[in-house]
Amino acid sequence: MLKLIILVSVFITSISFNIVAMKPAGLVLLTDRSRASGELRVYLKNTGMESVSVVTANLSMMASDSLIEIEPERHVLVKDSKMVPLKESLADYSVVLLKPGEVTYLKRISIMKEHGKLQYYVKNSWAQMHNIWGGKITIDF
Repeated sequence: MLKLIILVSVFITSISFNIVAMKPAGLVLLTDRSRASGELRVYLKNTGMESVSVVTANLSMMASDSLIEIEPERHVLVKDSKMVPLKESLADYSVVLLKPGEVTYLKRISIMKEHGKLQYYVKNSWAQMHNIWGGKITIDF
């Protein structure tokens, strides 16, 4: 009986360790508003347990009535009617390595809208090509 309890205890410990190890990098969007200009400023905070590289510049912004989407400008080569994604210099994107608990801001983002939904999106295939964080984060402001 004692062997069974020890075996179950070891098994449960390894399960919880694997869950923690598989947890993805945690990023959240934060915002504040400039008192001088009224402009909404956008920040990224690493709430995860590991460092993560994020794009902070050369971002495009697309807006609809309900959503403002911010994403890196991605370039492609059109060859034989096919789009080939380009590997680009990350210097143009001001990549920042965020350690757990650190915060950075997104450069040259100008949002004057009072309320809405904001999404930071980095396409996973582009992120993997450049070895940076990829995914979607959304916040209401």
